[in-house]
Amino acid sequence: AEALHFKFESDATAAIKSAESAIAVCDNPSDEKLCWLLLSQLQEEYNLPPEEVCASYNRALNIGEEIPLEGILSFANLLIKSGRLEEALQVALKGCKMYTYSSSACLFAGICCLRLDRFADAEDALHEANILDNRNGEIWAYFGLLCLGLGGHRVEEAEKCLGQALRLNFDNAGILRELASACMSLGKLELAEDLIRRAISVESNSSEQGKVSAFSRKMLGDILAGQNQAATAVNEYQQVIGDEAADTNLRQRTSEDCLTLLTKLGRREEAIALKQIIDSF
Repeated sequence: AEALHFKFESDATAAIKSAESAIAVCDNPSDEKLCWLLLSQLQEEYNLPPEEVCASYNRALNIGEEIPLEGILSFANLLIKSGRLEEALQVALKGCKMYTYSSSACLFAGICCLRLDRFADAEDALHEANILDNRNGEIWAYFGLLCLGLGGHRVEEAEKCLGQALRLNFDNAGILRELASACMSLGKLELAEDLIRRAISVESNSSEQGKVSAFSRKMLGDILAGQNQAATAVNEYQQVIGDEAADTNLRQRTSEDCLTLLTKLGRREEAIALKQIIDSF
């Protein structure tokens, strides 16, 4: 209770110390488990290093009693974000065993297997997640990503999955961008353009200033260039080049691609000016 009070007061140090003190005086596993979960949530909320948060989640998980599904999913998600995929998979599988009705636990297991290139296992997990909840756009999106990763013979199936994900208003910009990249690699440029434009729309709508990531704009430019829309691609590239907050290497690569298109279009003066910018990187 004291930890929750400090949490309400936004005093990170006091809240965490209070949770740690509560753990020290716990006299039964159920209370100890809940205190470790509270500590992990506080650590995560106050942006402590991921390894500290994971250690607390792990202590809760290893007490031997069932822990709330929310804790399982938060722990698995944090491990995925930290690149600790094998550990995340084991946590997700525990969640699948504890909560056989949870589509989210199956989804996280599928994501881990997909990232680990264990495609057969990923398909099994995502299929199970879809059976449990076929109205979840994220499950359909990852199923589409899996199909694209398996090659051209699954493209038609991937398109159906993506169509369903979009009908369910899937709006994760990062995954939309990843899907667009996978479509590019298979030469499905029209679909790639639709996906990256959706990602850009999500980024713009979620930013107070309507900011779009330079990486997304660069990808859109690449897709447009691949469709022989050189002039339109140049417009996208120029926005990346002019974004001083963007990664320098990205701006340099974009400038070089833009120079190629300007030369192709015969826009000599712009090409000369851009060459000077490239030399300054």
